Amino acid sequence: MHSARINTPKPGKSFHSKPYIFFVGKEREQFYAHKTMLTASSVVFRALLDGPMKESCDGIVHLPEVEPEDFNQLLKFFYRDGYDEAEPEVILAEPSHQSAPVPVIDLTRIEDDDYVPETPIELSCPHDIPKCLPYSVSEVSKQWEKRKPDHVNSEQYGSQHPHSPQHTQCQYSCSRSILDCEHNSQYLRMLPFLSLATGLEKCGDKHWKPQKNRHSYESFRPVFLRHARLYILADIYDVQELRELAQYRLYRTLAEYSVYIDRVSDLLALSHELYANTAMDDPIRRMIVYYFLCFSHCPDLRNCAEYDKALRSNNDFAADLAIAMML
Repeated sequence: MHSARINTPKPGKSFHSKPYIFFVGKEREQFYAHKTMLTASSVVFRALLDGPMKESCDGIVHLPEVEPEDFNQLLKFFYRDGYDEAEPEVILAEPSHQSAPVPVIDLTRIEDDDYVPETPIELSCPHDIPKCLPYSVSEVSKQWEKRKPDHVNSEQYGSQHPHSPQHTQCQYSCSRSILDCEHNSQYLRMLPFLSLATGLEKCGDKHWKPQKNRHSYESFRPVFLRHARLYILADIYDVQELRELAQYRLYRTLAEYSVYIDRVSDLLALSHELYANTAMDDPIRRMIVYYFLCFSHCPDLRNCAEYDKALRSNNDFAADLAIAMML
C-alpha cells in the first residue's frame, strides 16, 4: 500500500522497548507508544526522541496542540499502516436551504457497488447531464466519458478549432465532441480536479473504497476533517507515507461525494481547515480549489449565502478560487 519505510523496525524489537508517554490535547490525555515505531517513519520524531532533547531523556512528550483522536489515528498508522475513517453525522435540524426534491430509494434493496444516484442521469441526451445539485464529480465524469464515442465528428473540427485538444491548456485528454457540447464548461471545469487522480493513485490502497453519501441530512464534515487533519499532522511530523495516504483518501472521498446545497458548509469547513494549517504552495490547497471549481458554475451554489460569504472573504482560499475561475 505504501512505499517501504526507512529503517522499519522489527515488531519484536519494538515491543521489547519501553514505551514513551504522550500527554495529548488540552486535557492531557495519555497515550503510550514505542519510540522505534515513531522514529522509523518520522524525521521529526527521530530528532525529538533520539536526540539530546528533554523528551528523549524523560520518556515523556507533551503535545497540547494536537487533538487526542487525531493522535490516536496517527499511532494507528505507525503500528498498522492505516487509520480509521470517521463516521458521518446525521443532521436533524431543518435545512437552511431549499434542496431539489429527491426521490425516495429503498436502501435495503441495493448494494453500495450498485448504487444509483438519487438524481437519475439519462444517457440519451447531453442536456440530461445534471447541472444543478446534488451530483458528484465522479458520476458526471463517467457520463461524459460514455458519451464521447457517440458525438465525435472528426470532419467537423480540425486541429485548429479553438476547442480542440491541441488548444486546450488542460492536460486531461478530451474528445472534440465533448468540447463542442454546449455543456462543455461543466466538464472542462472538472478536468483540473480529475487530472490529479493519476499522481495520487500510486499513493493509496486500491482495495479501499470511500464512503458515499445519499441524503442532504448526512454531514460528511467529520469524514473530511479526519483525512485533512491526518494530512496536516503528517506534514508537521514529516510522515510522507501518511501524508500521501490521507490526500489520496480525501481526493477519492470528494470525487464520490454528492454535493447538496445544505452541506456546502461542510466543504467550506474543510477548505478552512486546510488553508489554516498548510503552506501557500501546498498541493492540497490546489486540490480543494479544483474541487470547488467543479461546481462553481451551478446557479444554486452561487445563490448559497455561505458560499457567497466565503468568496467575498479576504483570504487565500477566496483569492485562489477566484483566480482559478478566471482561467
